[in-house]
Amino acid sequence: MAEAITPAQLAERYGMSEASLAQWRYLRRGPSYIKAGKKVLYPLAAVEEYERRNTVECA
Repeated sequence: MAEAITPAQLAERYGMSEASLAQWRYLRRGPSYIKAGKKVLYPLAAVEEYERRNTVECA
């Protein structure tokens, strides 16, 4: 299993565009990410934690 995923992989997972993810990063929204130079990676643990924190429980 991968320890980090790319913006393209996260965009596919969330059904949104990479541009929307870039906007989230600019606005400091969404899961934590790592930026090394121009490369952006999302640690899988951070993505899963973000999803847990934003899960809405229904009755």
